[in-house]
Amino acid sequence: MLGASYVAMKENELASESYRNVLQSFELSMKEFTSPWLAAFMASSHITLHHSNQTIDTLEPLMNKEYSDNDVYEKMRLLHVGHVCLERQKFVDALNHWDEAVEIASYMPTSLMKILNGVMYMQMTVAYFRLNSISNALSIMESTKQCLESNYPSTHRLFAIFDFTCAYYLIQNGRPSQAIPCLKKALENPSFSNDKDFLSIVYTPLVMGYIYIGDLNCAEEYYYEAIPYISLNNLSSLIPHLLDLILDLKRIALNGNPNYTSQYIRAAMLFSQRLLSAIVLNSITPSESIDEQTCTTDELIVFANYYRHRQDYVHAEKYYMMALDKTTEID
Repeated sequence: MLGASYVAMKENELASESYRNVLQSFELSMKEFTSPWLAAFMASSHITLHHSNQTIDTLEPLMNKEYSDNDVYEKMRLLHVGHVCLERQKFVDALNHWDEAVEIASYMPTSLMKILNGVMYMQMTVAYFRLNSISNALSIMESTKQCLESNYPSTHRLFAIFDFTCAYYLIQNGRPSQAIPCLKKALENPSFSNDKDFLSIVYTPLVMGYIYIGDLNCAEEYYYEAIPYISLNNLSSLIPHLLDLILDLKRIALNGNPNYTSQYIRAAMLFSQRLLSAIVLNSITPSESIDEQTCTTDELIVFANYYRHRQDYVHAEKYYMMALDKTTEID
């Protein structure tokens, strides 16, 4: 617990030291007494630190032990194991764990159940996005919202994070007009009113959103609001380049001069290049990591699950059938 607290406070060196002490104790005497859900929690808390592989490798056999007699502990175990998979970029595995976890209806209080499910739904949106399944990400976001609204006030910091995340996915899905209200709500959330890093990140897609829908006056207004929050360490470093884009578009609208069109195209291309260099989306595809002829049954099932989560049921069925055939051959 102490290590997790240090992680939350971004005291990584203290967190690492705490986890090393726990790991030593774990290896010496605690292993046979540690519950699988606790091992999964320790791994999940430790996964974001440098040099975490040794800890995860030590905890992995225990945290993968399923509970057959305790739904609460099994739900907690799956929650944390899913997070470990997410951080290791095993997105399909993470989704499979969380899919199973949200289906568990235990005797825990309804409010706690909704909170846990909300946490998993939020992480599932990230996994779906990393799989480039934006429609699934947006669908899960709605489930997240329902869980949050029933347990937290609208001013809670979770809603600011939720609103920004939802807006980001909407923009990626070509729906900027729906993203703008979410971004404005994130800006207005009192929990982050003094957080310059958060505000700088929110302002960037907000200005972009207004550009996309053609409301150049609002785009310029929010551009100037964003100036005090610009940081070189995140997307807000792109904000200064947006003004040129806004002004170019305004000149096109006012003058109708074809020369401005080419200037706008050059500005837009330059901006896009900078944006692409700032955002690197890690996605996986079966062709990058498997040879269908030599893969194992488990690998075929992994790819079937990959396509299932992307709602590509034709390919999903193909890999499930290949896995079934492989199993039959073994038998």
